[in-house]
Amino acid sequence: MSLAALVLVSDLFRSTIAMIALFCEVDTFEARTALLRAIYNVDGQLPDTITNAAESEHISIAVNLRRMLPLAALLAADSSRSVEEAKGILDTTPILRQALASIRG
Repeated sequence: MSLAALVLVSDLFRSTIAMIALFCEVDTFEARTALLRAIYNVDGQLPDTITNAAESEHISIAVNLRRMLPLAALLAADSSRSVEEAKGILDTTPILRQALASIRG
């Protein structure tokens, strides 16, 4: 990947974190954690091998995933929810705004 492409993708990664933080009213640390949980399909605390990995590693995995942003948003909105539970919500309520409303009550 060229340097220009890597910079663009890195900016998209950071923009995704910012969107999750804004949508879910969480800080960027929580948004990044939710995004990484969605990328790596992890419940609970992330291992250091994931949190310390380079952005480029996260991006190379994320590009092959579907519904990563909505999944991460649901995980950010309710961090106690499992990845599978969040996927189930998206299966039944695919519109993110409605899915977020359903878990917020």
